[in-house]
Amino acid sequence: PIPAIAAKTGMFLSDAMKSGMQVGVGWGNTLFHTLPFISAKSLTDFKVISLLGGVGVARRVNPAEFAWRFAQIFQGDGYLMPTPAVVDSVETKIALVERCGVQE
Repeated sequence: PIPAIAAKTGMFLSDAMKSGMQVGVGWGNTLFHTLPFISAKSLTDFKVISLLGGVGVARRVNPAEFAWRFAQIFQGDGYLMPTPAVVDSVETKIALVERCGVQE
């Protein structure tokens, strides 16, 4: 079922992505397999943000690779955050933003 789902999802994403968008992406086997089915096009001011920061182990499907390849398909910019996407306190968030360059 993954090839059929990946093909339909890839076609949907091809149509749904527009210039000026900021798209947060996750990862996974099915999502990774959508890449060959997405029609490449040049979008302006298109940003892809990996929503899974701080992942220490990547096996067959790497979240960073999916995010940058997805951005590349649309000639956009990819943002990879080597920090946790969810933190335990406001103080931790502030520390990451102010001291670790996560601001943008």
